[in-house]
Amino acid sequence: MKLVYSVTWRNRKRFLTRIGAAFVNNDGSLSVRLEALPVNGEMLIRDMTAGEQERRAKRPDGDDDAT
Repeated sequence: MKLVYSVTWRNRKRFLTRIGAAFVNNDGSLSVRLEALPVNGEMLIRDMTAGEQERRAKRPDGDDDAT
């Protein structure tokens, strides 16, 4: 699983807001689920870190789509 972020720039600093998830298909393509749209059209898709995976595993509600 990968995480999808909206990218915004302020004062030459990059800010990321998590807006969804992406899943790698068998053919290497991505399926993307967005819960919001980036206002400037810029998104970043990156691998989930080990810390994010641990937090996801500990969620009591078992909601796989929570961002």
